[in-house]
Amino acid sequence: MPRFSSVISVFFRRLVATTIAVTVFIVAVYTEGSVPTTDAEAAPHPLDVALDREIAPFSPSSRTASIYWAFEEKWDEELNRVYKTWIAELDASRRIKLQAAQRAWIAFRDAEKKLISVAYLMDGGDSTPTMALSFAAYREMMLTRERSLALALLRQRWLETRADKTATDPDSSSLTAP
Repeated sequence: MPRFSSVISVFFRRLVATTIAVTVFIVAVYTEGSVPTTDAEAAPHPLDVALDREIAPFSPSSRTASIYWAFEEKWDEELNRVYKTWIAELDASRRIKLQAAQRAWIAFRDAEKKLISVAYLMDGGDSTPTMALSFAAYREMMLTRERSLALALLRQRWLETRADKTATDPDSSSLTAP
């Protein structure tokens, strides 16, 4: 039978970990600036609207973690759609730069997910409080959401630059795909 002091110690460690996770989550949710869309006055992204509708009835739980992970996949699909659209529009030299940037972001994302698991998940996730699990899922989803919106914004700026260049120099083809 475990000693009472070791049971209390485990309880307090978990309590402290959960308190830290809740605090970090609250700070992240209420202070996090969204990645701007193509227009400061633009409507929210349809995935954000769908997530808000789906998550609204729940408090942080294993159910909300599942929802966040499902939306991480949806944001990944959106990211891939934007990436494939843009890469098809670029000339060879710009395509190489976009591919390199995306590969670097994927490495960053994978490393950041490992860090998120260190910060939120205890004992490999098996004994993690459901609230902390939900916070971890939220942070992982936000990584992909932010990259998707940032890539869409960068593509929009590139399109505007290309349009400006074409308007001032109609014979220019240096900004279009081969």
